[in-house]
Amino acid sequence: MNLNHAVISVVLLLCTFIPLQETSASYESFELSTTAKIIVVGDIHGDYGEFETLIRAAGIIDDQLNWQAGDTQLVSVGDLLDRGPDSRKVMDLFMRLEQQATAAGGAVHLVLGNHELMNLIRELNYVPTDEYKHYLDDESADVRENYWQQYLSYATETSAGMSQQSLLSTFNTEYPPGYFGHMQLFSTKGKYGRWLLSKPSILKINEALFLHGGLSAKFPLSTLAEVNNESAKVIHDYMEAFEQLKLQGALSHLDDFFSRQEKIARRLLSAGSDEHKSLYQSFVNLSQSFYLDGESQFWYRGSALCHPIFEEEILDRVLQHYKAKQLVIGHTTTSSRVFESRMKGKVINTDTGLYRKYYQGNPMLLAINKDELQQFDGNQWRPFEVDDGQYREIYQGHSYQDWEQLLTQAIITKLEPIGTGVTQSKKAYLEHNGLRFKAIFKTENIIPRNASKDKYRNTDSYKYEIAAYRIARHLGLNMIPPTVLRTIKNKQGSLQLWIDDTFNEKNRIEDERYPSEYCVLSYQASLMNMFDILIFNVDRTQSNILYTEADWMMWMIDHSRSFRTGKHAPKYLKAARLRHSLKIEHQLKNLDYQSLDKLTNGLLKRKQIKALLKRRDLLLKKLAEHE
Repeated sequence: MNLNHAVISVVLLLCTFIPLQETSASYESFELSTTAKIIVVGDIHGDYGEFETLIRAAGIIDDQLNWQAGDTQLVSVGDLLDRGPDSRKVMDLFMRLEQQATAAGGAVHLVLGNHELMNLIRELNYVPTDEYKHYLDDESADVRENYWQQYLSYATETSAGMSQQSLLSTFNTEYPPGYFGHMQLFSTKGKYGRWLLSKPSILKINEALFLHGGLSAKFPLSTLAEVNNESAKVIHDYMEAFEQLKLQGALSHLDDFFSRQEKIARRLLSAGSDEHKSLYQSFVNLSQSFYLDGESQFWYRGSALCHPIFEEEILDRVLQHYKAKQLVIGHTTTSSRVFESRMKGKVINTDTGLYRKYYQGNPMLLAINKDELQQFDGNQWRPFEVDDGQYREIYQGHSYQDWEQLLTQAIITKLEPIGTGVTQSKKAYLEHNGLRFKAIFKTENIIPRNASKDKYRNTDSYKYEIAAYRIARHLGLNMIPPTVLRTIKNKQGSLQLWIDDTFNEKNRIEDERYPSEYCVLSYQASLMNMFDILIFNVDRTQSNILYTEADWMMWMIDHSRSFRTGKHAPKYLKAARLRHSLKIEHQLKNLDYQSLDKLTNGLLKRKQIKALLKRRDLLLKKLAEHE
């Protein structure tokens, strides 16, 4: 779209003006207690066909699509809409089943997702063009003609030389047939706008909290009613303010969320005694509300993705406040495309990528029946086992302990130069009972006789690779690949598992790659900095910080130049900000000379362990500063 077209878009106005009014979700209570079975569905994303087939196979509806699940509580954790072809059909089915379920003694619940939010506030990037055709009957010819005439009138003044046919083509591209019908039905007075605004953003049933995205540190510890009513009011008031600003020509239908805020902020700065100044200020304030923020319950992915060393404290704070034991979410498609749990089942992620065409996922249902969890894959119900809480204890189906045994016992089938680095490391190819994998073998062992006097500044040893791995494991970090002591071809060295499908920090920066949630990087970077201070690692580079492609898990390698005996942080880490964690604080406090000496078993000298404990004390002070 060229500049003229963008300017033309600004003048499109609403046909009607709806005064601001307060709204709130319609639940009398957002805290429900039931002995009935609770069935949860994750993100549907407009895939009516898969959803209907799934709930019919589960016996929730009959062949005539009528409710037949009695007192069952069906819960959607949001994102009925967008991406798929039939969002409207999905909403219509939910609206009908709501009434039928209530009449049968059951219930259908929807907690709003970020895609419901986006449709309400007119962020329509993910609405398929074909979806608008479902709203053609709701868009009168007069309404569309009115918008076209406004568009054409402004174009006549600003786009000399453009043919009317070209302008009409652009208009129809930017506002596909049905667009204005969709707009009217998702307004605060429209059928779907009213319905969605009546829905909560968080719901408690028995001892489980249901919401779409996750719980960030910014989540307000108020009552469920206050959270839901306030979030509904913010969304409603934002919608109304946006419409008023379009009426004035201050904003366009096509302005995205951030450009709207930027445009109105500029107007506010130059408003003076402008009669619209209060509206500008209100809109900016609403735009900056927590409930429209990336860390709100609609958007936050940390509960699903980020390191539990930090996330579990945030989660526990909210669960304890609401006297709940579990958080059930969607939003972040699981890497396995089946249900996943975290933190000993305190978080269950139900977004299995139901919309197969886009996510290549698996339509599934989760059943919560008292303390029993089951999963339905479209064919049968099976028990769902929650995780044991050991984060990153498994790599490619094997525990770290298993990998240590494999690295020790597997046959070396080939050994070749790795081709990078100054320590002449070798890549080893291993095999054990049909399992084939790779590892890095290091034999460099430079520890001068006077190393102690020189604070071990010039040391470079494979022994430190093993010591670093053992200490990281002891702290529960699991960010260093399994590493063992092994002799190959009469040479003793460290053998470290090769992590497949990775890219390094240098690649990430060059390619401008970022995960979907900031804490994925920031949490892991904080842990890395903390660990590098603890072991006095002077060799951290962009090349030895790795991330696995599938899940952004950080892997730290190359620790052979660590364990200097400086009592302070390495120079490059003196200004590093560290994120406080009670779990890390507890683990650090529990370190002592005896446990470290036993853990490293001769790999480190007495002075190195003593210096590490001095740096541990420094870390505890730094962590307390950021508590």
